[in-house]
Amino acid sequence: MLITSSKKKEHLNIHNIERKSDIKYLGIYLDEHLKWETQIQHVNNTLAKNVGIINKLRNYLDFHMLKQLYYTLISPNYGFASWVAAYKTRLNKICTKQNKCIRSMFFAHGREHVDPSSWNFEI
Repeated sequence: MLITSSKKKEHLNIHNIERKSDIKYLGIYLDEHLKWETQIQHVNNTLAKNVGIINKLRNYLDFHMLKQLYYTLISPNYGFASWVAAYKTRLNKICTKQNKCIRSMFFAHGREHVDPSSWNFEI
């Protein structure tokens, strides 16, 4: 992968090397312009699957087990600390998925306000 600047248009002519637009390095997806869209999309897809798992298990597990699943599957947003440069509008999808999971765990309506600081949400 060639990491380029959007301002500079320099290209290397190296033969026999496959060019990729993004790679996974240490669990973080990087694209050739060092943008976060690929990583955010990957985390969003993973969260969607994990919210579905918690949504199906909420009828069979007690709240303590659901909290453990939340902290295992939903809470560790991989590379989230380094997303400071990402636009907040792009991160809204991830926050929405987390809020949907919390509402599901509490059997709350889809439009209820999510304020985790008011809940005793510690393991």
